[in-house]
Amino acid sequence: MDLSEYSESTRNELFQLLGQLSERIFLPHRAALEFHRKRDEVIYRVPRDLSESLSKLEEIKKILDSKKKHPFLDDALLTKCNNVFEEATNSIEKQQNYYNEYKNQDPILDRLTQIFDNRVGDGFSQDELEEIVRESKKRFERDVPPGIWTRRSPMRLTESAILLSGRN
Repeated sequence: MDLSEYSESTRNELFQLLGQLSERIFLPHRAALEFHRKRDEVIYRVPRDLSESLSKLEEIKKILDSKKKHPFLDDALLTKCNNVFEEATNSIEKQQNYYNEYKNQDPILDRLTQIFDNRVGDGFSQDELEEIVRESKKRFERDVPPGIWTRRSPMRLTESAILLSGRN
C-alpha cells in the first residue's frame, strides 16, 4: 500500500517494471486481500498527513514572520523563506487534491488491477487457514521463522505465516 506514498515518477517506474514482468508475475491471494483491507486507511491517511505538513509549515512561517523578528534573518532571507513556504504549500495542496480524488477514482488500484488481472492466487479454505495459524504458533514458540521475525505482534505472525506459506 505504500505505492500511494511514493512520488508519481517512482510509482510510474515501478508500474513499468511490473508491466514488463506481467507474463511471469503472481500475487498471493492473501496479499491482495490485505491490500484491499488497508486501502481505505491509506487513502484517508495520506491527505491527513499532508494537512499536518501544511499546519507545520504555517507554524514555522508564523514564527519567522512574528513581530519580534529574528536578528539572524534579514528581509531578503525572509522573502526567500516565504517564497519557499509558498512553493511547498502549493505543492502539498496539489498533492492533497490529487489524493482526495482517490476516493472517487483510484489510478493505483486501476493499474494494479490491470497488471495482476488473472494473476492472483486462490484463497485458503477455513481448514487450511486454521492449520497455518496452528503451525505459526508452534513456530513462534520455537523461534523458527517467520515467528522470530514478528515476535512483537501475534497478528503479524499469523499474516506473515499465511503469506509465506507458499500455498496460495
